[in-house]
Amino acid sequence: MLNKLIKEDISYLAGYIDGNGSILAQIVYIPESKYKFQIRVSITIFQKSNKSWFIQQIYNLLKIGTIRNRSDNMSELTIVGNTPVKNLLTILLPYLKIKKPIANLVLKIIDNSLQIKDRNHFLEVCKLVDEVAEHTESRKRKITTEYVENYYKNNSFLN
Repeated sequence: MLNKLIKEDISYLAGYIDGNGSILAQIVYIPESKYKFQIRVSITIFQKSNKSWFIQQIYNLLKIGTIRNRSDNMSELTIVGNTPVKNLLTILLPYLKIKKPIANLVLKIIDNSLQIKDRNHFLEVCKLVDEVAEHTESRKRKITTEYVENYYKNNSFLN
């Protein structure tokens, strides 16, 4: 569906994400995964719930993501996963201004994530996630590269 977007929709969406959206990369604990952690990438668009029709309109245009009406009177459309995020960022990249550096980093993370061969390489990708967090001024973030390294040291029996 993304390849059917017209230039005006793409540029408007890029501007909207620059102002009212977020492009994120996170390290999440998934105990059953190979490295006990995974990299999650996402794009989220926010709007006051009384204008949630706008979020629905964007969803109808993109045909990807999940809409959530939050308890704080905000609605959001969240797109998660390497493929959908990469496809959307690739289209939006030429039009992004403020979040272009973050988008480039997330695209690099996605490309590197697909080629992880061992724990050390996974930690290198985690460092890129830390760079994204610096751009987004993340305050609630708990799982960092250092956290993952410490987890591996304290759980050496996992090797």
